[in-house]
Amino acid sequence: MRPYEALLQGPSAAGRMGPQAVAMPGPTRRRKKKRRRQPDMPKKACTPFMHFCAYFKRKLMEEGKEFPQFADFGKRAGELWRNMGDTEKQKFVELSEQDRQRYIKDMKEYEERKLAEKERERELQQQREKELQVLREKELEKLQKQQREQMEQQQKQMEQHHKHQQSTGMLNLLNPLSPLNPLMIAAMNQSIMQTMLTNPDLMKTVYSEAARNYYVETMKNLYQSASSQANGNASAASAGVHVSTSGAHGGLEAPEDADCDI
Repeated sequence: MRPYEALLQGPSAAGRMGPQAVAMPGPTRRRKKKRRRQPDMPKKACTPFMHFCAYFKRKLMEEGKEFPQFADFGKRAGELWRNMGDTEKQKFVELSEQDRQRYIKDMKEYEERKLAEKERERELQQQREKELQVLREKELEKLQKQQREQMEQQQKQMEQHHKHQQSTGMLNLLNPLSPLNPLMIAAMNQSIMQTMLTNPDLMKTVYSEAARNYYVETMKNLYQSASSQANGNASAASAGVHVSTSGAHGGLEAPEDADCDI
């Protein structure tokens, strides 16, 4: 009778075996949460007992024996394994050692493959970052170019507007019909002053002394401010009018008995 057949014949045959150690329930331990195994990770090496369980299962299936439940199968296989000698276990120990060497080799290849994948992923990530950096630099350069073009356009518009204002102002000043033309102002002032100087009675009857002084000073200031923007002809005319206004100060003194009311 084979060793494992005695376990399958029932309690009578099992009772003839030697005394067995009674397994006492130990303290309850918290079961560690298993890590999810990677699908491509190599299968771990099996222990000698696991190889024996696989051998025991194959034998039962070959002989057509009734396959027991999982709990009963593990219990019976464990009893049989404990009663086996070292010589009988040596076969399964060698299988376990071969499986361990296979696992070491597969894990080495697996780790090398993972390192190569990480290196390849790192290179791809660096390449993507470089491409993004180039795109960002191009976008920044494009934005800066647009800003420079806008600033140049605004500067040109401001310069054109300023030139237009200057040309408009010069045209207004050079226009002989414009009231702001210094030549027109100088000619008008000279005409008025000549009329007043040649007709002192008109000056006395129309203006008071304070009004005459205010009029003379106002005309002087107005003429001087206008003369500073005129050309050489306007400057010459300004000098002649200034002499006239200076003479007006001396010639427009009213007597003490003159009427000072307007």
